[in-house]
Amino acid sequence: MYAQLRVYTVNRGKMDAWVKWFNEKAMPIAAQAGHQILGPWINEGKTEFIWIRTYQNAEDAKVKDDAFSNSPAWKAVVGEAAEYVAKIEVTVMTTP
Repeated sequence: MYAQLRVYTVNRGKMDAWVKWFNEKAMPIAAQAGHQILGPWINEGKTEFIWIRTYQNAEDAKVKDDAFSNSPAWKAVVGEAAEYVAKIEVTVMTTP
């Protein structure tokens, strides 16, 4: 298995609004692009939003990430994410 652990640092006081935005806007677009999504989770301090996207392999991830990033639906809303997210960290993981 190939996965991306995605940790988003959310701007102070914006977590609830971010979760709503993510569920209503980002999740449907990601699902349409074929992403298999585990999560999401929020850390205890409500400062980090964590989710995992899984794939068959690195090529599958590239195809689905490209489909997501290049979709007209994502391009129409991606600018809104900056209101909520201060930093994004992505860790690629593979099973041994």
